Amino acid sequence: MSPIERRKALIQALRAPMPDHFKWKFTTVSDQHSCGTVGCALGLALVMWPEHGVFETEDFFDLSIKQVNEVFYGCDKSYPSDANHITPAMVADALEATLND
Repeated sequence: MSPIERRKALIQALRAPMPDHFKWKFTTVSDQHSCGTVGCALGLALVMWPEHGVFETEDFFDLSIKQVNEVFYGCDKSYPSDANHITPAMVADALEATLND
């Protein structure tokens, strides 16, 4: 699967119901995942592709560090200032925008 195909698969997963064992919460902190959260989009990617273990996000999804920071860490103005209001669909929209870059 190419990085762009992985982006598209993650977008689809973010728009679908979350897996039973996965609770979306953008700010849930845990040491389990490299993104630092269980409920984030990168945590979901690790559930989807466990065979890859911890991965370099830029390479895995073929994104710039700026795009990674904006999409997965909310380091821009497109998400609400209260991270508890960030939904999977918002992250899917931000990730989908990278397909046109």
